[in-house]
This record gives sequence, C-alpha cells and structure tokens, in this order.
Amino acid sequence: MNGRNRRTKVSIIVPAYNEEGNIEPLMKEFDDTLRSCNFQAEVIFVNDGSTDKTENKMLEAMRRYHFVRLVKNRVRMGLTTALNKGFAAARGDILVFYPADLQFHPRDIPRMVDAIENGNDMVCGKKIGAYGKKMVSWFYNILTRILFPKLKVTDMNSVKAFTREVYESLPPMREGWHRYMAAFAASNDFIVREIPVNLSKRHSGKSKFRGSLRIIKGSTDLIAVNFQ
Repeated sequence: MNGRNRRTKVSIIVPAYNEEGNIEPLMKEFDDTLRSCNFQAEVIFVNDGSTDKTENKMLEAMRRYHFVRLVKNRVRMGLTTALNKGFAAARGDILVFYPADLQFHPRDIPRMVDAIENGNDMVCGKKIGAYGKKMVSWFYNILTRILFPKLKVTDMNSVKAFTREVYESLPPMREGWHRYMAAFAASNDFIVREIPVNLSKRHSGKSKFRGSLRIIKGSTDLIAVNFQ
C-alpha cells in the first residue's frame, strides 16, 4: 500500500427505503470487500423515511462495523434528496453511490476507485447481467447522447464514483436528477469513464421505480437538465 492510497478516503452513500431484508447481506459484502481494500472507507446509510425495520438493521450495522454511519429523513423525500443528504455528510475525497437492493455488488467498488485514482473524474458502471428495464434504459441513453454529445457513457442510470470536485460542481438537483450527474460532469469538461459492473436480480423487497409515466418524466427532466 503506498502513501497516496493510505490517504485516500472513500465515502459510499447507500440510500434506502424499506430495504430491511437487504441491509444485513449487503453489509456482509461490504465488510468482505473493504477488508482487502487499500483505501480508507466509510459507508453512509441514508434511511429515506422507511416504514419497516430498515433503520433497526442500519443501527445494528453501526454497532457491528466501525465504518458505518447513518443519516436519515423522517419522511420519504426521494432518492435524489436522500443522496444529497448523504453526500453532504460524507468525509471522503471520492464519493460513491450504491443502492441497497444488492443488484450491484460492493466487490466492484475497488475497480471504480482505482479508475478515479488513475486520472478519471467520474466512473459510471455499465450494467452486465440480468436487467428488466432495457427498453427504458435504451431510450434514456439515446436521448442523453443527443442532448449531451460530450458524454460517452452508454448507461446513465447505474452506480457511480466521482471526486469531491465533481460533486461540488453540480447544480442544485431536483428529484430524479441524480440520474444525470454524468451529463453534468461531462458538460463541465470532467473526464467521465465507464467500466462494466455486475448486475443481479434484487435480493429482497420490491423495486421503487414503476409506472408508465417514467419515460415521460425522464424525457422532460433531461430537457430541463440540458438548459442548466
């Protein structure tokens, strides 16, 4: 481990709404991964107003693992707001967004951090594996590449790692705009790279993203983002 890596601090933001069945196995994967990493890390759970036992599971994780912190919203505020709260609490030089549903696995985080340390400003995960929303994702990605020609990422709605400088450059984000952080970064001439990450079926619980209006809302959001 060299001196640079010892100083590198990574904050992993994990927003969650009603994910009680996923917290414990997710923490086992985080622990297994972070034990062998050559950087310092903290996992910041953001409880977004869960109505089940999600917060209890998070508190148990805090007692068991020294690298876990918790921030919370008393009521559900949405994923973008939850992420912003987690980012504001983060102490790291590199910020990572990872969902709590275990579709993505912490073992891919070291590769993302390594890509940042090797000169990239943001790293986006390109999903490899079972994905049930390919049509929606395809539509978003095509429209994004039309509106943001500087952006070479093919998968916008995935896990991300980025420098604190990128985070501090982002405009105030409305609900849902977390999907477009890569577009903002590319527009500001940051180096954005994409690497493959493994995708699995949700471990427990139900997806929070449903409804036929999602494409319409996503399209109007993208157009609004383009004018920022």
